Amino acid sequence: MKKLILLLMVLVVSLFAKPLKPESVLAKELTKLDKGQQELLFKSYIYAEQNGYGYTLTAVAWKESNFGKIVANPKEGKYGTYGPYQSKVEDVLARNHLKPTKDNIAKVREQLLHDLKFAANDAIIELKAWDHSHAKKKKVNVYRSTLAAYNAGTAAEKSSLGKGYAEDIVHRLPIVKKYIMSKPELLASYKEHAKTIDRLSSFIKVSDPKDIRIILSCTTFDLKPLGATYLSTVTARELIPSLAKDELV
Repeated sequence: MKKLILLLMVLVVSLFAKPLKPESVLAKELTKLDKGQQELLFKSYIYAEQNGYGYTLTAVAWKESNFGKIVANPKEGKYGTYGPYQSKVEDVLARNHLKPTKDNIAKVREQLLHDLKFAANDAIIELKAWDHSHAKKKKVNVYRSTLAAYNAGTAAEKSSLGKGYAEDIVHRLPIVKKYIMSKPELLASYKEHAKTIDRLSSFIKVSDPKDIRIILSCTTFDLKPLGATYLSTVTARELIPSLAKDELV
């Protein structure tokens, strides 16, 4: 009887599950990205590459926010989900050992929305945690279980949505990989750009944001967490002499 009920549940899920987009449709979507979306795509890959989640995080950014087009869902969870990877604010607070005060909630929301590296690092931490948990439990398919849990949390095992989410991410991986590998010069350019932002971030962290004004050909997405708005490239080069000329475009 239990097996019959389980079979019926599986059939119901399959009947109402949202079909995956054809590969040709998804591939065409990537050809229509604007500059901001393209930057988020490449930087998602860059920030997660060394952790082994490069293509995964990129696919998550695509699935969750269409590469930064939909970044706020205030009704999800206790305090909403924010950022290109749609992180739950309550989970981010817990991972950073922060109490859910009004100021802390506002701060985390702001970081998820405007500090791409922070958002990426937090998503990677969550993926790693689920990966470790499922590996420890000796799941048959640790990777898919991790993706399902990223979406549905501890309810992933019983959630058709979580399993469908995992299938969708896996479906997007080869398309993302093909796109990134087809643009080696663009990838290299964004890697250099990310390094520049990191170096500027390190400098500004020990400086008074009120007295520093920086302008580079980078997005507000990157500059806002630095507390910076305007400064000539000449001054920036004086502040960080090691920057090469082509790093200050």
